Amino acid sequence: PLANRPFIVFHDAYQYFEKRFGLAAAGSVTLSPDQQPSAKRLTAVRKKIGELGGVCVFAEPGFQSNLVNAVTEGTNARPGTLDPEGITLQPGPELYFDLLGVMAKNFAACLGSAP
Repeated sequence: PLANRPFIVFHDAYQYFEKRFGLAAAGSVTLSPDQQPSAKRLTAVRKKIGELGGVCVFAEPGFQSNLVNAVTEGTNARPGTLDPEGITLQPGPELYFDLLGVMAKNFAACLGSAP
């Protein structure tokens, strides 16, 4: 049910998850998590959110949330959080499954509600 809800990720780290669950990011805030996006890039992402009616822009723990705030400003998109490395989870034999479960819940929580 969330397949046609446009969203932006912080960086392109979710392709396998998206493919498996029929989601498709409309873009990313940064091309590389190691590089700060330029003002031109942030403006282009904000424009894309507006054109597509973007629902969510996902941040990640450890990265600057002000970048997500910058691209959602003046749009109807909500900020969400995805943790692809499981930074906020407890290590252990169930970590991978917990990681996928929490990511699914976070996608659903942000994408599931109408703006």
